[in-house]
Amino acid sequence: MTLWRTLMSTLLLPPTITPFEQAYLARMNKVALGFFWVHLLVLPAVGALSGVGALEGLLLTLGVLVGPTVAARSLRNPRHVSLVMGVASMAMGGVLVHLGQGSVQIEMHFYSSAISRLA
Repeated sequence: MTLWRTLMSTLLLPPTITPFEQAYLARMNKVALGFFWVHLLVLPAVGALSGVGALEGLLLTLGVLVGPTVAARSLRNPRHVSLVMGVASMAMGGVLVHLGQGSVQIEMHFYSSAISRLA
């Protein structure tokens, strides 16, 4: 077996999804979507407090929310929805770093640590 095949067989998930995985991912994707929607309350406040602006925080957060919301409603494979949730979490982190300008901006990287604990 070549190195490439060994690597791919280690990294790629099997094509079938077990009932346990299906139920687990469905539940966690709902939790993640709810978590992202709570950002709609928090990030505009962060923008207002840092002087960037609540409206900018609201618009950027809504922009990021489009992806996970559409994915949760339209994609059938929960693994694909989970991938979209992962990309959205990185985007939310970017929005937070942008909005949290000033003396607390360096602390905004802790969001990434908190998100990685959820996975």
